[in-house]
Amino acid sequence: MIPKKTTKTGVVAEFGGKYWGTQYSDGQCTATDFGPIEKAKVSDPEFCKEPTDMTWTPRPDSPYNSDYEQLKKAVLKNITVTTIYEIGE
Repeated sequence: MIPKKTTKTGVVAEFGGKYWGTQYSDGQCTATDFGPIEKAKVSDPEFCKEPTDMTWTPRPDSPYNSDYEQLKKAVLKNITVTTIYEIGE
């Protein structure tokens, strides 16, 4: 058995020991919130300079975005995710 290893680096938004990402999705509804690290959204630090970059910015014609308001409280943390796939014979 030859394991295959992949590594992804980036940033995650953290608040109160929880991490921003999709907590629930059933094909019709998606709920994003702070939760366990396993569900964290890993973003490219080249484009994600602050936590609110993970969602759309409110505009005058659509002034409220609850995700944006939650992410304003967060801080970005560097992360490296390593996944090892072991394929049996």
